[in-house]
Amino acid sequence: MKALKHVLIGVVIVGIVAALATASFAEKEHSEADIKLLKDSEAAPQQSHPDLAKGLTDYANRKEMAAPKTESLSGALESVNSQKQEIVVGGVVVKITENTTLEGQHSLGQVMEMTLNNMCSYVGRTVKCSGTKTGPTEFAATKVRLYDK
Repeated sequence: MKALKHVLIGVVIVGIVAALATASFAEKEHSEADIKLLKDSEAAPQQSHPDLAKGLTDYANRKEMAAPKTESLSGALESVNSQKQEIVVGGVVVKITENTTLEGQHSLGQVMEMTLNNMCSYVGRTVKCSGTKTGPTEFAATKVRLYDK
């Protein structure tokens, strides 16, 4: 039974090391879920391989510090520029990409998909943007929600 436990721990360790090596070579950005998995994986080899457990924790901590943090920006929609794929909210230029989700929310709570062209007629309304601050007055949006009020 003890041998089976060591084999199982070994398989877990090899899997974790392989995943870390693949991620490092691909230079892939890690999501919060990936970082949590790395931190949780540290518990399995804690007693049998404490150096590996510490290494996993250190690696996860470095990735967590390097990962971009999701931020929010809210305010009045000041302008929409469909050609440049950007909007302005509170003096901040918000970049819109093909991966940005654009939504509108009615006062009754119903959410609908929008386009930048649709948003032009809602200048002055409140918007909330989620994404990453890329400069003092620049923001890369992953999601923009326009509110009816």
